[in-house]
Amino acid sequence: MKSEPNITLLYSYGVHFLRTARALRQQHETATITAFIPRDFPEELLSDLNIRCVPLLPNPSQERSLNHVVTILRALRGMHPDVFVVLFDSPKLRTLAALSGSRERICYHSDGRITPVRWSLPGALTRAFIQGFRGRVRYAYIWCHVHFIRVNRYPVQESKPGDSDFSTVDHYTDE
Repeated sequence: MKSEPNITLLYSYGVHFLRTARALRQQHETATITAFIPRDFPEELLSDLNIRCVPLLPNPSQERSLNHVVTILRALRGMHPDVFVVLFDSPKLRTLAALSGSRERICYHSDGRITPVRWSLPGALTRAFIQGFRGRVRYAYIWCHVHFIRVNRYPVQESKPGDSDFSTVDHYTDE
């Protein structure tokens, strides 16, 4: 008999956190689910789902530091999760998922899709290079457009009175 996995859910400032927590509990009824949440998050929202809360994340208004990331990573690795769940497929969350030490890393998207989170150093470097290159090309295109495209600087000519004068047209005829 296969035992239920130890699941860790990382809170992100998205609209689908509670929906994801409910879906995880429905799929894994007897699994141990732990949610890393902000300090001011109302834990009562997860108590009916039997999800353990770890209020370790900074609140939205708080500054994030490298020490905070190290603390989160230590707590995460100490839990030895089998499944690590994130809500967005961003480079930072991909890196955190890779460093979590979990066997399976998945992303629950806001549109309901579930995708695996893959991360490798060559892939991350390649993506960063491609995104940086695209950004520089886009910036160069906009810069050239602003500096080299001629703009007609002549004033707009007044229209002729007959073009827009509707006073000679009878709009209200009952015939």
